[in-house]
Amino acid sequence: MSSKVNSIFDIAGAFDIAEEILGKGRQWNPTNPAQAQFLPMLEQAMPYVVALKAEGLLDAVVSWQAADVNKFFRDRKLTIELTQNPSPDVFYAGSVYEQLIKWLAPGNRDSVHGKDGKKYDAALLDDGLHFFFSREDHAQVANIYTQGSDTVYMAILEDLPQPGDDPFALMKLAQQIQKNLSHERGYDKLRFPMVNMDVVNDVDWMVEMWTNSATGQRARIIEAKQQSILKANHLGALARSGFGMAVALEMAVVPKETMTIDRPFLFWIDRPGMPLPMFTAWVDYTDWSDPGELTS
Repeated sequence: MSSKVNSIFDIAGAFDIAEEILGKGRQWNPTNPAQAQFLPMLEQAMPYVVALKAEGLLDAVVSWQAADVNKFFRDRKLTIELTQNPSPDVFYAGSVYEQLIKWLAPGNRDSVHGKDGKKYDAALLDDGLHFFFSREDHAQVANIYTQGSDTVYMAILEDLPQPGDDPFALMKLAQQIQKNLSHERGYDKLRFPMVNMDVVNDVDWMVEMWTNSATGQRARIIEAKQQSILKANHLGALARSGFGMAVALEMAVVPKETMTIDRPFLFWIDRPGMPLPMFTAWVDYTDWSDPGELTS
């Protein structure tokens, strides 16, 4: 299985700022099973967007121009780009989550021989650690303390379950493992390979998800892109993820009204090519009546 990332709060940040155009409290609707599994997670994540922005871990932008969102990504060292749609009824939203973590006790540079037979740069930590195992998930887990309130877990699994159609299977697996941990006293150091990962995630499954704006316009996602970066060494880790989407607003349905002629009016017959109307009449109240059959 190739490297993969599950990042939800950058997505929530984009949906949150999209409400500046759509209106607050939008209810999104799925059009495929992956979206149906994703929407409850989005609902869980949305209430935390404001706090993450205040903490400086999340930023977002919304614009009627894709170039503005693309510049927002470039300024944050991401390369994904949204495509400008020729329709004037398409807007663009982007959000980036970024968190720099420093280990509570910095480690040392080292190396590790992978199961593939190759040698890799590694980090060796000997303090600020706790170790666990999970029999239910066949996992060995290291817990690394950081200089903030967050902690980092690293787990070795005998078997990685196939994610199927669930776009956030990795996140759910991490939650499951964390619930089933028991202390492991057989380790006192952690060696792990340094990480320099940059992946563009497949989020095409989000296309066609839709909602209604506060004014009743139907809005649907027509493009979605996500890029995630993870760097980790003996000093700490940097996690960065950006998500962008293009949302098309259907033309607003304007309620039709009935034009009522309730006063004298002008009537005429026109023929193309003729310099003058064929027939013109001003119809006053005195001639408003049923003519019966229209016979010559």
